[in-house]
Amino acid sequence: MIKRRNRFLNALSKFLLFSAYIHFILLVSYTFYHMDFMSMNYFNILDLEFLFPSILEGLRMQILAGLIAVFIYVLFFFDFF
Repeated sequence: MIKRRNRFLNALSKFLLFSAYIHFILLVSYTFYHMDFMSMNYFNILDLEFLFPSILEGLRMQILAGLIAVFIYVLFFFDFF
């Protein structure tokens, strides 16, 4: 099977990755400038508090957000996606 590169999908994936880098840089800058480490919560980054208003409250949710972020990283690291 011959793989052809789709320029449109390639450009879209690079655009999304570039936007994510910029978003992360701005988020880290905001976090350290305002000393608001709650903004680095994975659920906060995904804006899940719009669907589940109390998802950012409590230490348990902070730990769960961190574990889910690490789990997703491991999935990508070992090429499960």
